[in-house]
Amino acid sequence: MNCRVINEVEIGKAVDDALKKSLCICYPDDVKVFSRFTYWRNVPSYRILIELDSSIIAHIAVVDRTITVGGRQILVAGIQAVFVLPQYRGKDLCDKMFSLVLDEALLRNYDLSVLFCKQVLEKYYNRFGYKTLSDREIVFTDLSGNKGLLPDKNITMWAPVRMNTFPPGDIDLNGCDW
Repeated sequence: MNCRVINEVEIGKAVDDALKKSLCICYPDDVKVFSRFTYWRNVPSYRILIELDSSIIAHIAVVDRTITVGGRQILVAGIQAVFVLPQYRGKDLCDKMFSLVLDEALLRNYDLSVLFCKQVLEKYYNRFGYKTLSDREIVFTDLSGNKGLLPDKNITMWAPVRMNTFPPGDIDLNGCDW
């Protein structure tokens, strides 16, 4: 197994195809998206991949975003499309990937890392140093340019990178969620 960081601009067709295949397996409700793209709504800056032979068995994508918190600009490593293929779960692959993703975020001078997930995954992401962010108004901008409050279908979690605390104040994602 090979675990590596890859910049989005370095991804070739073979890796792109392998990512699509694995994303479709792990996100069956989103096959329409992942059969065409390897990200949700925002193109990642870099990814963490674990490869075995010609398959990608585990993955984290990182979106580069400057958000506004209490009027202050904060550079975040936005986590999206985390997966481990079903037959490789329980082997601590996410531990390896999240350690690498946060180390890489520090090298790239991010302030914080932020992710959105279902409530049921809260304890899982706590393992990697992510904390739940609550009691904040979070504003996003949809693909049509309209601002609104982020729906509460997911929780927001954060991990320290260069900053050890999440600044006070409401949050503007300065774009759509990732």
